[in-house]
Amino acid sequence: MRVFPRQTTQPALRHCQRAKPAVLTASDGKKTNCDTVFVGTGGHRFAPGFQMRGYTVGTMEEPETQLIYVECKGVQAGAGAKLSVEYVSYGGILDDYAPDANKLEGVLELNLDEVVADLTYPVATPVEGLIQPAATSFTGLSENVITMLDAKRTDTGFEFTWQNFNPSKFPLKTHIGTPPVIGPDGILYGPYESLDIAEIPITPPGGNAEWNTAVAATKDVKGWLMFRTSEVGLSWKRC
Repeated sequence: MRVFPRQTTQPALRHCQRAKPAVLTASDGKKTNCDTVFVGTGGHRFAPGFQMRGYTVGTMEEPETQLIYVECKGVQAGAGAKLSVEYVSYGGILDDYAPDANKLEGVLELNLDEVVADLTYPVATPVEGLIQPAATSFTGLSENVITMLDAKRTDTGFEFTWQNFNPSKFPLKTHIGTPPVIGPDGILYGPYESLDIAEIPITPPGGNAEWNTAVAATKDVKGWLMFRTSEVGLSWKRC
């Protein structure tokens, strides 16, 4: 039996508890451990009101799609069965220097009699003011102002051009990582990497710096959205 949970979260990184199985509970109370569990966001923070069915693993050079599902081998889920998945999530303000801040542990409970067959991706419940135009600037670490100057299709996905303005009197580096994209197929494209690992140039005092990021994504989908993350906030842009 395979179960593909609906993945809707608050603005948070969420994943199943590593090394812990999901638990299938039959109507008579019998419990079975399900050892194959892929429930998460691939390391990315996920937007409120959104839902997804898969994420990207692997590397930037060799990305692979991982569907969200739980498999209970050799077991049939009868009427009244429920699935429980222990998870860890991280919400609120993002701080790379305190990675366990805003940590929350919980249990995702799914009633397997309630099957939803008409899900729409990536937006499940619209949130007013959440999705902004691609050129909207946002403030990052140390009051840096970050703007996406250009977005273009490539043979393998997307390439984005960014600009950072540094209002301070000191040279600074902003941290936004490599922002992922998601479309109507419900797959979050772009493997996660730490925000400070991406190759972003140092911005001189009172000056600007430009750089590019790229994400591999299918050509068969239109209507993309980008998740932009900085160490002080998270926003969602059309691209």
